[in-house]
Amino acid sequence: MIKILEDMQGKSEKINGFYNLRHLIDEAKEFRVLAEKLEIASKKVAKEGDSTKVKELNRCLMWVGRNINPISHSDADITNQLTMETFGAQPFPRISQITELASMTLHQSPEFKFLYTKLVRERNLVEDGFYQANELIRATLGKL
Repeated sequence: MIKILEDMQGKSEKINGFYNLRHLIDEAKEFRVLAEKLEIASKKVAKEGDSTKVKELNRCLMWVGRNINPISHSDADITNQLTMETFGAQPFPRISQITELASMTLHQSPEFKFLYTKLVRERNLVEDGFYQANELIRATLGKL
């Protein structure tokens, strides 16, 4: 995920001052670190066999997936039905139009402003997915 986001950022350096993914990339890197810690903790919990910890771990994994999968594979809202024809066809479809924004020549054009506003909102949704997953993993690690 980090590589995909960094590639998107690299293809859009032209608009770095208007729109960038740096904070989102930082959240994704934090997610990777926390996910590795969760993996280690899950192996420990599996050995212990404590049913309370297993339930807590399962709840965490389920909700991490519910936060990360929609933002990385779909542009549908959480309540929308997904069609499997396009699910996963393009990584981070919510923010994939960043390259289109970077290719626009007039930064004051209405088209640029509309797309920019849309992408800011979409980036916020993606960032929130990472943030929610990271917070959940931190809380779960504290309980385990």
